[in-house]
Amino acid sequence: MALLLIDQQGADLRKEGDHLLLLLEDGSQKIVRTADLDEVIVQGAVAFSSPAAALLLEKGIPVVFLDYHGNYLGRLVSSTRQATPYASLRLLQYQVASDPARRLPLARAMVRGKIENMRVLLMRYARERASPLLSDNAARLQSLLERLTTADNLPSLLGLEGAASRLYFEALPEMLLPDLPFAQRRRHPPPDCVNALLGFAYALLSAALHSAVETAGLDPYLGFLHGVSDRRPALVLDLCEEFRACFADSLTLRAFNTRQITEADFDPTDRGPRLKESKREDFVRNFWKRLDSSVIHPMLGQSMTWRQVFLAQARAIRKCLEQPQTEYQPFLVR
Repeated sequence: MALLLIDQQGADLRKEGDHLLLLLEDGSQKIVRTADLDEVIVQGAVAFSSPAAALLLEKGIPVVFLDYHGNYLGRLVSSTRQATPYASLRLLQYQVASDPARRLPLARAMVRGKIENMRVLLMRYARERASPLLSDNAARLQSLLERLTTADNLPSLLGLEGAASRLYFEALPEMLLPDLPFAQRRRHPPPDCVNALLGFAYALLSAALHSAVETAGLDPYLGFLHGVSDRRPALVLDLCEEFRACFADSLTLRAFNTRQITEADFDPTDRGPRLKESKREDFVRNFWKRLDSSVIHPMLGQSMTWRQVFLAQARAIRKCLEQPQTEYQPFLVR
């Protein structure tokens, strides 16, 4: 997979014949062959010409847009790649989302996946660091898991999910090097470098899962845990929950704990810390590298890339819609 990351502020992407021309503020330029390209990520103040957009649409190359700090804004995707001919599937999705009795089991499974994967990550670090807080909060997450079966409505389910997130992030500093600042999870604006990188990782995760949801033929804006939204891809956020800890958080923790990224790699801004340009490119490439690395899918019992896992989970949701007797099984790490 070939990725073009454009995060230099003031850059200008134009069409040059059958290729792209990237102009940078320092006067340098680069020709990018569309034949070698699989995805474009645009971050911040980058000019993007209409002919360049049309060329990417024609070639079926999706473009992900992030804001200055790396928060996900949306995607530009060709109608030849979008899963548009799935009217009957979309009707099923709407019917299930509007039926509390059918929506709740899906939402409960998604919360179970989130809590279980957070618990496993805490336990891994507890064994390495002999931290009582990590062990205790992992045990408390187990208690919340046991209470999921009695959550008979969405507010109760969301209450358990919120309680689990608080326990998890309370213990997060124990998984980091001691000199890194982190008090609590905050997004807008991120108060420290850890929150900033977590937000960036979540944006990249959302973009990858958005592609999987569309490929499976599902409406990304109609979720079961996060409900219906005209402004954010609710189903994508549903799927994000089970992959935050095991994919995005673990990658972020590794980057800090191996000092691939340090607090000095962030520039202070009026909207919180922002990862420096060279380090952003490194992190994105590591993110992509991990997407193409292999993992054993516990339910399918086979080795596949994380990209394939994301698509498998989106298709599992689709199967639950088409076969009401099928129970959704979240992706659980071991």
